[in-house]
Amino acid sequence: MCGGGGDEVAVTTIERAHMPKNLWERVKLPRNYEKALETIDNNLMITTPRKDIKRESRREEKVVKAAVLDKKMISLVGEDDMGAEIRV
Repeated sequence: MCGGGGDEVAVTTIERAHMPKNLWERVKLPRNYEKALETIDNNLMITTPRKDIKRESRREEKVVKAAVLDKKMISLVGEDDMGAEIRV
């Protein structure tokens, strides 16, 4: 997760194995859930075992569900996580 509000997935790059600080490449995920899962599959297919791809997909699914639940809770309660009232 990056600080800008969008999600990212970190992918190892084979060509950069001799440069440890540049070994990982960040790939931004689209806001659309279906396209994000497709991007994860496409980028991790080459270097990653299938079980790790499924695990990353489940993580993305979990983040999306948590965001939806958090949005519902805020609309119902009218407060953020710290207890401060939210003005709509």
